[in-house]
Amino acid sequence: MKEPKVSVIIPTYNRANYISECIESVLIQTFGDYEIIVVDDGSDDNTREVLETYAKKINYFYQENSGPSCSRNKGILKAKGDFIAFLDSDDLWKPEKLEKSIPIIEGYEGVGIVFTNVVFQDFEGNIARVTEYDCLAQDEIKNQMMERTLIVTSSAIIRKSVVKDVGLFDESLTYGEDWDMFYRIVRKYQARIVKDKLTIYRSSKDSMLANKEKREKLIYDTFRVIERIYSYPENMGQTHRKKKFYGRYYRELGEEDLFNGDVKNARKYFLRSLNYEKNNSKTYLLFFKSYLRNTGLYEYMRKLKKYLLE
Repeated sequence: MKEPKVSVIIPTYNRANYISECIESVLIQTFGDYEIIVVDDGSDDNTREVLETYAKKINYFYQENSGPSCSRNKGILKAKGDFIAFLDSDDLWKPEKLEKSIPIIEGYEGVGIVFTNVVFQDFEGNIARVTEYDCLAQDEIKNQMMERTLIVTSSAIIRKSVVKDVGLFDESLTYGEDWDMFYRIVRKYQARIVKDKLTIYRSSKDSMLANKEKREKLIYDTFRVIERIYSYPENMGQTHRKKKFYGRYYRELGEEDLFNGDVKNARKYFLRSLNYEKNNSKTYLLFFKSYLRNTGLYEYMRKLKKYLLE
C-alpha cells in the first residue's frame, strides 16, 4: 500500500468541544494524500468518545499526560509521510492549506519548513489580528526568529528528514518548544511562506496573568530558548542584542502587570528591564507611572490620552 505524502499530527488534551471541527478542517482539504495522527495526551473529558466517530479516518494514540512536545514527538515517530504538518486540536485550516503549501516544500530540496499567514480569533469567531507576511527573505526570517517565534505551529509543515537532522521537540519545554524547534530548522534550512491566510489560530480570552504558576513557567522557558539561540556560534557575539531583548521583555511584562493593577510586580519588572537598558526613557516613564497607578492623576492621564487619540 502506498504511503501518504503528508502526516498531519494533531496533539490534543481535553478538547472534546473543538477536536471535531479541527479534524473536519483536515478532511475537507483539497489535497488528499495525507494521514491524520491524533495523539491524546491523557484527556479526562470525553475526547476519546468524540474521536471514535473518526475511527476509520484517523490513527489514534493515547498516552499519559506528558505535554504538547511529547505528543508531537510521538506523532512524528509514528508518521509515515515525507512531510509533517502540525495542527493543534483547537485550531483550523482553510481547505486549500495543504494544496498551496506542499508544492513549495516538495519542489525545492533546500526548503525545510513552509508556513502560512494566520488569522487569530476567539472561539466565537471574533478576529483579534491577522498576520500579513509577504516574501520574507531567509535572513529576515532567521533574524526575526532570534527575538520571537514568527511561525505559528498549526501553520507549519516540515520535512521529516529535517527532524532527523535537527532533532525532535524539546520535551523539557512547556512553552516555546515550537520556537526552539523552528529556529533550529531555519538555522540550517530555507523557510518559505505562503501569503494566503490559511490557518486559524483560536484562543480564549482568559489571560495568562490569571495563573501565576503558568506565567512564571512561560517566562522561564522563554529565557531558556533565548539563551539557547544566542549560544549558537554565529550568535554568540550579539550580546548587545540579547540585552535589548531582555530589557524589552521585562518592560512588556511590567506593562501587563501595571495595566492589570499589580503595581508591585510591575515595578519589579521595570527595574529588571533597566538592568539591561539603563537609558531607556520609556521604561523610566512607566516606572514613574506605577507610582501614580492608584491615584486620580493616573486615571486622568489615561482618559486624557484616550481623548487625544480619538
